[in-house]
Amino acid sequence: MVVCDKGCKKGFALSEANMKSEYIGKNKKIRRYFLECPHCGKQYTGFFTDATTEYYAVMVKSAEDNSNDAQADKYRRLMQKRMLLLRNSYGAQYGVKVNADN
Repeated sequence: MVVCDKGCKKGFALSEANMKSEYIGKNKKIRRYFLECPHCGKQYTGFFTDATTEYYAVMVKSAEDNSNDAQADKYRRLMQKRMLLLRNSYGAQYGVKVNADN
């Protein structure tokens, strides 16, 4: 159960229907993933991705499939670093805490 603590204060079940995404940014190349309260529509941003983070995710999966843990860790770190950069670049306009280390 999730509580809409920034909106209507009602609870709702975490479901695929409440998980959404949209393309944002000047060129609509950044994807924002968020939860949306079904009662009041308040949105809670989870994370941001772009083509670079999606590439890193593919590389992590490929390395894991080949049992190359060092390579998987390398791409996982690169992906996390890029996602932090995106959060710090776009998060403030969506109420996300920025400039955090994790």
